[in-house]
Amino acid sequence: MTEAKEIRILTQTIKQFTLEFIEQPYICYTEHGLHARFYTSFYNALSDEQQYFDWEGKKVSVIQKEYPTATNLDRSRRQHWDISLIKNPPEIAFPEEPKPYDFFKLLGVVEFGMNESVVHLKDDIDRLCHSEANVENSFLVHLYRLTNPGNQYSRRDLSNRSINIVSKENAAKLTKENQVEIFYGMYDDTNPDECGAWHLHDGKIEEI
Repeated sequence: MTEAKEIRILTQTIKQFTLEFIEQPYICYTEHGLHARFYTSFYNALSDEQQYFDWEGKKVSVIQKEYPTATNLDRSRRQHWDISLIKNPPEIAFPEEPKPYDFFKLLGVVEFGMNESVVHLKDDIDRLCHSEANVENSFLVHLYRLTNPGNQYSRRDLSNRSINIVSKENAAKLTKENQVEIFYGMYDDTNPDECGAWHLHDGKIEEI
């Protein structure tokens, strides 16, 4: 399997995952539940021989949850990615590091946000596009689950009147000068016409 095929499988998994969220937004209670569900979907999309690699006699999964960033990305400490895809065959970003298992080069990273504001979205983009991010292909899954404030199913829902909602148009603008792709999903219980899934890249908006 080539790296290009791996990214195609990853991209297709993200598309299917975003569409599923729009159709069934209450499968997972929290964003962390979404991480787990996505991990499972992506893992199952890979063939058995492509799910792992051998590194110095040790079996390693190509998909990692909370894998560390190669540097602190101008923060107070190193960060962690939601879902990472390690290059296979593996390469070490900084061979001189005494703990090489912590510094695999990453073919792709997926960061998630559910009901998050533009501050969260911009921070994810800033980290993914940092010159020391150690990420070859950057993806964001930005989801909204909106309900009427007087009829919310869960405290995890966001009011459809919230000032924190980032429109797909404004989210797309953030991709114009950044090498990142955003998969944007909107579920609005009060307005079915607003529901949908879109792929945002290079400042463009494409319906999925």
